[in-house]
Amino acid sequence: MKQLRMLFVAAIVIATSAISASAQFKWGIQAGIAANKLHFSEKTFESSNRVGFAGGATAEFNIPVVGIAVQGSLLYLHRTSKVSGDDNSFSYNRDYITVPIHLKWGLGLPIVGRIVSPFIFTGPSFSYMISKDKDVNGINSRKGDIAWDFGAGLTLISHIQVKAGYSLGCTRAAQIVNSGYNRKIRDNYWTLTVGYLF
Repeated sequence: MKQLRMLFVAAIVIATSAISASAQFKWGIQAGIAANKLHFSEKTFESSNRVGFAGGATAEFNIPVVGIAVQGSLLYLHRTSKVSGDDNSFSYNRDYITVPIHLKWGLGLPIVGRIVSPFIFTGPSFSYMISKDKDVNGINSRKGDIAWDFGAGLTLISHIQVKAGYSLGCTRAAQIVNSGYNRKIRDNYWTLTVGYLF
């Protein structure tokens, strides 16, 4: 049993070394804005975009020959929206820890590829609400929600990364339970971030 365990550990070390030889690992920081718009299951209420903040740490595992990378981040995300309905208008603010996991595909450019390199990305993001107050004006927020992200960006001089993405809410983020309504809400938002990879 002990020999099998040692063999297993050795196999992991060899596999990791082989992957590291052909792949690149980078980490860094990013910050930017998030423009949030809620999507209601019925038109009784409306939401307009408001700008919040996004920022945190990111890591990227890149396979150069294929041009594909896996990028994961740990972000603080402040989502804010203006909600209107029933002659009532108010701001709806929430704070989240969000973990996006993206598959990123670099669109290599000849000659200028080392200076500027465009890419597209997609993948899920998992959010956990850290705001103390879950209930705001009859809107009851769920602690967690999942979105699917789509986006594009540019890598400049191999280190600076500028990207824009759209997150499409896949699960119910909240519901309105006030005044007899019970409307489900999905959270959709745009993000624009600038990051630096070391």
